[in-house]
Amino acid sequence: MNPPSPALVGAVHVDEDWLRAVAAATSLVPMRILPGRLQRAPDGAQDLFFASDTGRIVSYLFRPPDGAVLEDGRPLTRAFHIDEVHAGCYMVCRDQVRFRPSDDSDPRDSGREYVVLVPPCVRDAEAHSIADIRRLQL
Repeated sequence: MNPPSPALVGAVHVDEDWLRAVAAATSLVPMRILPGRLQRAPDGAQDLFFASDTGRIVSYLFRPPDGAVLEDGRPLTRAFHIDEVHAGCYMVCRDQVRFRPSDDSDPRDSGREYVVLVPPCVRDAEAHSIADIRRLQL
């Protein structure tokens, strides 16, 4: 599929009142954080970047509640800055979820399950392979 011509692309505006209403009515579901999608940050934390436009747009617009990242069903503590994520903490910043396991182990081989609470549309879009996300323009 070819990208739209510049003449077909218009400016997008945000209606804050409607956005608040949509956010209040949006349910959250657990999305498993797949170890293969994690990137190790320079400070040792783990980063998940949403691969789909759906995930990126929603994560830019909606801030998740406290406890939105869980380790084996137990909520991690929300940090207030991306650079303050230490063991047992997480931070969602734009299209990035940064976290550190409670014991500071490597989640790619620890056997623990990590989930982030997201709207169903994000979980469904992110369930596809990276190649399919790009091909389907999710």
